[in-house]
Amino acid sequence: MEQYKKICQGKTAFCFVGGSRGHHYQGLFAELGIETVLAGYEFAHRDDYEGREIIPDIKLDADTKNIPDLHVEQDQRRFKLKVSPERLEALKKEIPLSDYKGMNVEMKDGHIIVDDLNHYETEEFIKLLKPDIFASGIKDKYVVQKMGIPAKQLHSYDYSGPYAGFKGAVKFAEDVAMGFATPTWNFITPPWKNKPILEGTIEEGGCSKC
Repeated sequence: MEQYKKICQGKTAFCFVGGSRGHHYQGLFAELGIETVLAGYEFAHRDDYEGREIIPDIKLDADTKNIPDLHVEQDQRRFKLKVSPERLEALKKEIPLSDYKGMNVEMKDGHIIVDDLNHYETEEFIKLLKPDIFASGIKDKYVVQKMGIPAKQLHSYDYSGPYAGFKGAVKFAEDVAMGFATPTWNFITPPWKNKPILEGTIEEGGCSKC
């Protein structure tokens, strides 16, 4: 990882990805020396931000009632524990299994947590905070790349990956470092920098209907 850390050290990131990725990928960024200054989700619930401990206190609303309340029972013929109940209880004392504290706990003071970020807000936050990389889904990358910022697609592995396990962490570091090291942006000039997108003329004379 060291060769990639040298490239990534001191950079900042936006991490706007669903499915807890907006939170958990911050750990990988931090290992590379990248600080996540803005993070959030598109379709998150309160427990994604505030942790599982608040679930019992969440009041049902119209939106919540659209989600069916599922009750699942184990099939005694097919269900087999990989770890004994005794071993599981012992592990819980060492590892916070099933104990999710939420994104809010780990975000530093002064950093920004956003929910349901739109394109206008994306542009304004980029102008304000000037991140070095923007991690999100595929639909956001075009706005970001037009502003000259590397975009890392984290919703799926259609471009690279997978990022599972130790080898996946190294692959992630390689991909992020390549985003910073590529000379691509030095060769790209937006077309509106050379020629106006809109052109018009001013006609002399009064209104034809007057």
